[in-house]
Amino acid sequence: RSQYRLAWRNMAANTGERTFIPAIIPPGAAHIHGVSSVASPSDPRPLALAAGFASSLLLDFGVRVAPKSTISSTTFARLPLVQIPGLAQAIHLRILRLTCVTSAYKDLWERCFEEDFLSDAWTGGIDYDSRPHLGDVRRNWSREIPLRRSSDRRQAQLEIDALVAVCLGISGGELATIYRTQFPVLFGYDKQRDYFDARGRLVPNAIASRWLTGRASLEELEWTHPESGRVYGLSPPFVTADRDSGLRVAHETFQNHFAPQLANRR
Repeated sequence: RSQYRLAWRNMAANTGERTFIPAIIPPGAAHIHGVSSVASPSDPRPLALAAGFASSLLLDFGVRVAPKSTISSTTFARLPLVQIPGLAQAIHLRILRLTCVTSAYKDLWERCFEEDFLSDAWTGGIDYDSRPHLGDVRRNWSREIPLRRSSDRRQAQLEIDALVAVCLGISGGELATIYRTQFPVLFGYDKQRDYFDARGRLVPNAIASRWLTGRASLEELEWTHPESGRVYGLSPPFVTADRDSGLRVAHETFQNHFAPQLANRR
């Protein structure tokens, strides 16, 4: 309990949106047998890389391709993990900006920080006004480190999926095919449920439905946060995001950018 751990739910949702559901938990957190976890005590960077791989569509596919009721440590141990310089750092940046949402992850961020983070950039996504640059980070953790906008978090995960595919030698077309054919619930949500406004925010389903019918007034495009009570004015047009195309673009970008590292591996 004195260290960061990669934890996942043992129960396998083989027909759901996702089956393998991992997350990094901070020091002090405990869990019962319904969750399993692993650690990298001396160096957190392998843990960050493992978290990136574990969050990917390809490793999720590796779990759900042989349906079981539980995801044991044996199942986890057989999943692939490849460390290629450059690509590993790119995965680190994205999974850490997704994970380090509070000061509980301050030490994880600062121990994993690398100067290469500063030169990294998005491969796509919703390019709204004042969108943060992916590499606009600092060594010291602050509230600006985690990605908080829904479209940015989605894009970061999509780019992790593409990076893992490049590491494993899976083509962009093969990755997109696995997404379309093996994750039908996620595919359906991308096409029919999840809409984003012009500022990259996820639109509540009720508001999206009213807007799609053409009967939404400006007042009906406002959403009140259930806890803070803050009112957000959503900015149309509302659009879905094409994950298929995004995966292919990200894969091609990374394949070209990291070609020297991939050639050395071969």
